[in-house]
Amino acid sequence: MFVTAAVALALRVAVGLCLVAASITKGLELPGFVRTVAALGIPDRHASLLGGVFIACEASAGLYLLSPIQWLAADMAAMSLLLLLWAVSLFALATKRDIPCTCFGFSGRRLGKDTLLIASTLVSAEAAYLAVRMLGDWTAPHGSTFIAVVALALSLILLYRWLGVASTAMLIVGQRRRLRGAGQ
Repeated sequence: MFVTAAVALALRVAVGLCLVAASITKGLELPGFVRTVAALGIPDRHASLLGGVFIACEASAGLYLLSPIQWLAADMAAMSLLLLLWAVSLFALATKRDIPCTCFGFSGRRLGKDTLLIASTLVSAEAAYLAVRMLGDWTAPHGSTFIAVVALALSLILLYRWLGVASTAMLIVGQRRRLRGAGQ
């Protein structure tokens, strides 16, 4: 059970890191995020306030998930936030709206299939953590184990980023080959 708890905690920390990175990106590009909120149908006069509140909630949820504090209510609040991100991505995809987004620590994105996939991954990771916590014999790892779990979570995030960069690099190489083939 200890290994299961450590993996579940690593998932929790990975989700926390993603939320903190996303809140920082949104905070740094606040006018762009306010435009995103407004593009969802929120009146302009409320979009700025709602955007700021969302960033604060996202940062708080991320920092909570990174802390050793174990409050089930806060875990459920973090899950609710992730489900909201998932629902907004699904809404944009279903309505085919072209909504700019500073989602999950990346700027210059659009809400849609990619953000839905990322949100689904984060919801799944948080759900796995909650399942282990609520259904299993939960004992949170402490001390050096917590540091190892944080390292594992960082490794998962770096692997995810690397896979994203590798797929983009493969697309660029393929495109260059096609262009070279067309030029001959």
